[in-house]
Amino acid sequence: MPVEVKIETHATALAHDLGDVTGKQFPFGAALALARIAAVGRRAVKSEMARLFTLRNKFSATSVQVNRAEKGDWPDVKAEIGIEQRRSYLLDHITGATRKPQNPRALAIPLLDRLRGPSVRVLKTQRPQALLANGAYRIEGRNGPLLTQKRNGTAVPVYAFERSAKIKAVLPFEEIVSRAAWTAYSRELRKAFEQAIQPPK
Repeated sequence: MPVEVKIETHATALAHDLGDVTGKQFPFGAALALARIAAVGRRAVKSEMARLFTLRNKFSATSVQVNRAEKGDWPDVKAEIGIEQRRSYLLDHITGATRKPQNPRALAIPLLDRLRGPSVRVLKTQRPQALLANGAYRIEGRNGPLLTQKRNGTAVPVYAFERSAKIKAVLPFEEIVSRAAWTAYSRELRKAFEQAIQPPK
């Protein structure tokens, strides 16, 4: 899911006015500036994700990716920031979603972190069917059915069953990127173009 933030400049006209030598460096300067601006946006999103979520693994923490700007695309140079496709489950927290079970029963919602392995996936031995085969049992809770285990003589709910699960939109991705980009663009644009038109040493 790429996010596009448009920044209008007079770089094309300015490159033409400066002539062959200096003007030819503008495609490089534009691509460099957009790459740096995109990096600022990426850091801002990652910072907000760390504040909002418990990111249990590196796979989720590195979900925000950047498609770099290329000088060969001049004058339509652009950079994209988005959620990498394999981490698309994070899009639910940007757009909001309702998750429904793939079978006609219900979603099993884990209630305890100990059910998960190092990869954060629920261990096969801790899935509902495996637990049922090892003495767990269903009860009707106040808000719906629960899967319960006995631990030290106490009944402990380990799964709740829901017909659907609503996921709130809590990460304003486009707003974060846009705000970061507009804060950084004039600074990064100036620095990049100054670097681009410097004579070779």
